[in-house]
Amino acid sequence: MKRLLLLITCATALLAPATALGGGLELKAQTRTGVATSARTATGSCSFAEAPLLPNLTLRCSGSGKARAAYSFRLPGDATGTVSAHLSLTVGKASIRKVRSGRDVTVYVTLAHPGAATVAMVSISYYCS
Repeated sequence: MKRLLLLITCATALLAPATALGGGLELKAQTRTGVATSARTATGSCSFAEAPLLPNLTLRCSGSGKARAAYSFRLPGDATGTVSAHLSLTVGKASIRKVRSGRDVTVYVTLAHPGAATVAMVSISYYCS
């Protein structure tokens, strides 16, 4: 019963923005594969590796430092409301941060601890009128 209530609450929260703004909005998304970065920065003992057969990007740190990959997106002119960023990792844990400046959105994926994280995909979602 608690799971059903949680599911209903989550579904209502996802549908609320479109309903609150008159329902004439369309949910859209843009996606980048792991290797489709706009910039990569590695410091200390960190590095990047591309998979030979898949479009995945692995961020690795063996000690101190950090590896950061940036993914750039451009919103259409009719985009409205909040932009959400989504990260799909096949291995490990990494942090995600989104920065919006007008119609430009940059999503940063950062590994700042020893280990590895493999990025399969980064995407953004938003509503259009």
